[in-house]
Amino acid sequence: GVKAQTEITALSQLSNSKVYTVSLYDSGRGTWTYNPSDPTRLYSTSKMGSTVDASNPNQQFVFLTPDDGTTYYLYSVGAEKFVNYTSDGRASIDTYPVSKVTFASSTGSYTTHPFVVALDGHHVGISNSYSYGVITFWNSTTDGGNCIKIFEQSDFSETAKTEALARISLGNGAQRNSLLSVISTAEDFILKKKFCPALSEKISALKVVVSEAKSLVESSSATADELTAKVTAINNAIAQTYTAFSEISSTQSYYLRHVASGRYLTVVTNGAAEGVKIKSMTSALKDAQLFYGKAVDG
Repeated sequence: GVKAQTEITALSQLSNSKVYTVSLYDSGRGTWTYNPSDPTRLYSTSKMGSTVDASNPNQQFVFLTPDDGTTYYLYSVGAEKFVNYTSDGRASIDTYPVSKVTFASSTGSYTTHPFVVALDGHHVGISNSYSYGVITFWNSTTDGGNCIKIFEQSDFSETAKTEALARISLGNGAQRNSLLSVISTAEDFILKKKFCPALSEKISALKVVVSEAKSLVESSSATADELTAKVTAINNAIAQTYTAFSEISSTQSYYLRHVASGRYLTVVTNGAAEGVKIKSMTSALKDAQLFYGKAVDG
């Protein structure tokens, strides 16, 4: 086998059990990296202002193949997710793989760095004048940001490998990623609206749809149509909750209630003392939790 940190010279040397780093022909542009501060995009180290470090898991990748080299997918070790092509000419980092990886050969004076990695046929390069640093809109086998060497670094965790290959085997990666995204949106929405009691019925209905979606997104039997339909169902449930909230807000008066006391805020309008106080309370509002709901005691 290939020894650790040894350069890969043929695709047959790649292994699902090893992690790799890439080195650009133009080393000044940095290398590929996962950015925890913006976890949905593939970055360059130079764009982040960080140094190239082969021991950093964020800069390590696996070229995973479920079929002994017929098909490859690019997996970020630091993110524990897959790298996909995006239509804006960049690269995303997602839970499920969508883009197949192919390898072109560098040409001309760039053959010292023999590989060009492509996502769905779009070359992965680094040009730090663009957002994120990594681009996928410039296909060239004679570009210092595209042409790379690949180096083996260490073993890939068996647990992580098994889990990643299982995600590949599920298929319908684009639909699963879309469903995960809308689940996240729904959970944020629920968190923001859960303190409005008049919406409890709508929120409960939305929670049911989200729970169903979480099971579906990991189901090996889920079809693309079923996944897409669940995205629509969640979006519809959110829209219905928004509508209910708008109707309530336009027809009913609401007040802020102090949770600890169960009493409500009222406006004081006596000249210099004008302000807000808690009804029948003299304690300060410091660190008070407030509940947004309909007043029940006037």
